Amino acid sequence: MLNLFLFIVIIIQIVIFAYFLYLNKKNKQEIISSFKESLENILKITETLRSSLDLEKIFIEILNIFSKNFGYKKVFIYLVEKTPDHLEFKCIACPGLVSVEGIGIYSFIIDDVKNPIFQIVENYNEIELTSYLLPQLKEKLKFTEMFLLPIILKDTLEGFIITEKPINSQFIFPLRIFANECGVALENARLFKKIQEMSITDALTGVYNRRYLEKKLPEEIELAKRYKSFLSIGILDIDDFKHYNDTNGHLLGDECLKKVAEVVTSTLRSGDIVFRYGGEEFIVVLPATDKSGAFIACEKIRKNIESYPFENRDKQPLGKITVSIGISVYPVDAQEETSLIKIADENLYRAKKSGKNRVCCL
Repeated sequence: MLNLFLFIVIIIQIVIFAYFLYLNKKNKQEIISSFKESLENILKITETLRSSLDLEKIFIEILNIFSKNFGYKKVFIYLVEKTPDHLEFKCIACPGLVSVEGIGIYSFIIDDVKNPIFQIVENYNEIELTSYLLPQLKEKLKFTEMFLLPIILKDTLEGFIITEKPINSQFIFPLRIFANECGVALENARLFKKIQEMSITDALTGVYNRRYLEKKLPEEIELAKRYKSFLSIGILDIDDFKHYNDTNGHLLGDECLKKVAEVVTSTLRSGDIVFRYGGEEFIVVLPATDKSGAFIACEKIRKNIESYPFENRDKQPLGKITVSIGISVYPVDAQEETSLIKIADENLYRAKKSGKNRVCCL
């Protein structure tokens, strides 16, 4: 599809080229040179954007292309993120800085659904969009003049590129092609990121899977070793989960697993990591955490799950959904991942044998 698009573009360029030759035979060499440069830029842009699936690298490359190939030093890139009740114009690249999380000082949100910009974005109209946004952007970016180049993908506005001054007429056509290529590159990078996330994420609960644990835990141990810090892990198992499944059915069992994952995730700190280890077992990795800190964190998880209003929890042997948790700590209990998991699992077994719904870290 992309090759067909480029073929059509080249044909159009050839027609324009022939037309200019017809109108101005005296400037043949100049026109040929300009035409050749435009084609070279298109090919370079296509190759560059296709070569990376990393969003930040793509945005950096876009800034570089504008600077090196078109002479624009002050370039801003915005993405448009839509929800039913607001539009976010997120600046993700500006001179000297690229961040897919957004650059707050230049980003802005419109949350008035009656604002005409909602319809302009939904039923994309370039003239209306430009006339509406330019005054706001000039004030936001402190520019006296600028040019807004929309990034369109499948008739949808994905974002726009802003230069600090109007674009030279000879660059407008190749830059429009460039903007379309940006849209394709963004879609490819997003799809790649989604595939990557799917490969390391448990489909049911949304937390990381065992495959990613096998990669991540050795990395965290190595970091702890380098910085001479502690690293704790906790293995938690839902008590009497087979009874819950048999009594309520697998659909409610799946809901229970999802809710447990949500409670664990919301309880932990931002740097802690949650994995589904298998069945009704989860592992939490707690960087820079000693045994007492791990006990406090896991006890908080235990209490939050015990108090959560799971459906039909009263049918459980303990009258509620509970978890048992076993803890181990690097480098106190073990110094490599297999032994660390083994010791945590042994402590989990002790917690189960001691009556369940408790944390054990001998």
